[in-house]
Amino acid sequence: MELNLDKLSYDGKWFDFGNGRLKIRPYPTSEQNFVVKDGNIIFLGEQSLEKFKYCFEDWDNYVKKGTTDKIVLDDVVKKKLYDFRVGKTMIGEKELSISDFVILKADEMMKETQAAEKN
Repeated sequence: MELNLDKLSYDGKWFDFGNGRLKIRPYPTSEQNFVVKDGNIIFLGEQSLEKFKYCFEDWDNYVKKGTTDKIVLDDVVKKKLYDFRVGKTMIGEKELSISDFVILKADEMMKETQAAEKN
């Protein structure tokens, strides 16, 4: 069996979101809580705060309301974003918060990487 491990990466990518950009990376399976039941993998608490904090690497063009002061993206800010699901914007037909978008993109990136390795 041949494997192409060169295509596998934890590197983040930039995505446009609202008036800013978010840098998101895939979440490693080794960090996820899961069980195997009847041959199927069942993820426990898949959209956890820890997953969000890990996947959300950086952002650009986010400032404190009414100022030009950049908001430092640290764990305290990430927890508030996750808990209160703020920073909503329309993506297609859906309104997504920053936390929704980060989890969605991180999952898509992992699926794309897995599919690319098969080819």
